[in-house]
Amino acid sequence: PAAQSKCEKRVSSYRSLQQLKLIRLPSSATFCLRCILRHAGHAATAFLLICVLFPGSTIALQPERSGCSEAEFEDARLVFHRAWFEQAYEQFSEYTDKCDGDALAHAYQAIIDMLLYRDNASNVSRALSQADSGAGANGLFVKALANFAQGQLEETESLLKQYLVASPDDKYAMHVLGFTLNDRGQHHQGAKILTQLLTSHPDYFPAKNHLAYALLELGETEDALRVAGEFVSADPANPSAWDTKAEILDSLGQS
Repeated sequence: PAAQSKCEKRVSSYRSLQQLKLIRLPSSATFCLRCILRHAGHAATAFLLICVLFPGSTIALQPERSGCSEAEFEDARLVFHRAWFEQAYEQFSEYTDKCDGDALAHAYQAIIDMLLYRDNASNVSRALSQADSGAGANGLFVKALANFAQGQLEETESLLKQYLVASPDDKYAMHVLGFTLNDRGQHHQGAKILTQLLTSHPDYFPAKNHLAYALLELGETEDALRVAGEFVSADPANPSAWDTKAEILDSLGQS
């Protein structure tokens, strides 16, 4: 029973045993689940048999990713960073329907849920449980996003800084750190990180959105308006770009 409970917990973030492709054991032997099913005749029976035979094992589970598209994920991710959250919600929802085991996608979804006033508990839980069971090098980034989704900005900042030590050129993580600092009221630091990001990745226009806001809060209104205008020019179809520029013009008493 103890082994069964442990194993059931390991697969709690997946929809069914049929989504498991491989089971890796400490002996380095790799077993194909469908071969085991040939003898056991039932997925649950097969899995419990493995748990009983290897009760002390750390079992690494991999979701079936045949329906996952890296390009589809990256497109949804960029839409999020452009602050086009309604569109990002649709794209991430479609992506995770096919690729439910992607911790990073669920972490992004959790933030979108929060921003669109939806319940984000399920996506936070999935992101964190999948990160704990093996999100690889992205684990710290996943946890940072999940903490942001829960409003835990100090922990978000700490996790992002840890992650960026190992991955200093990750433009998405730098962007999240920049707007996290803004949300914490640390606008000087936020503007510094976002300026560094645009220096190292000059084509990464989404950072201009949050840089414009940081400059506005610092009283550098002319620079804020210039940067917001550059964001609109780079992303004219994005409603958020026009909202940013309109807010800055409003603060200047212009329409």
